[in-house]
Amino acid sequence: MREKLRDLVVTQTEFSYLVNSSTRTIRNKIIEGMPSLGRKGIPFVEAFRWWGQNVIGGGESESLTELRKEKMRIENELKRIELLLKKGELIPRHEVLQLFLSRIQIVKSGLLGLHRSLAVSLRGKDPREMSDIIKRAVIDLLNRFSRRSGVLKKRA
Repeated sequence: MREKLRDLVVTQTEFSYLVNSSTRTIRNKIIEGMPSLGRKGIPFVEAFRWWGQNVIGGGESESLTELRKEKMRIENELKRIELLLKKGELIPRHEVLQLFLSRIQIVKSGLLGLHRSLAVSLRGKDPREMSDIIKRAVIDLLNRFSRRSGVLKKRA
């Protein structure tokens, strides 16, 4: 098994996927001295050791330390987000989306019904009175849009 692994040759694309980098970075690292067999590919074991020493820095133990640090950072960020959710300082995306959809529906229905409600009120009025009536109707619609709904009520 070790012999097969030692003889394993991968393409630049495969190696870039394995080390989570771009193929352009891999080409640059080959220029900097990473083992390569030219058009035949990259000797995986040698290149991976070189990558650990020259790119990650210090080999396996240091890269594991960095991975642990990153894992702890992510876990701490998740705990912070959970705490903010419990405090009510963050709102889940689906709740915000629900709020905006309900507000859009209010405005849409208000605008679509505006001509019916105004038609009777505007009949026989002078332009200034018409303007005031339309202005009040639009302000009322905007107030209904901006009213707090049950979506964002404080959670227990």
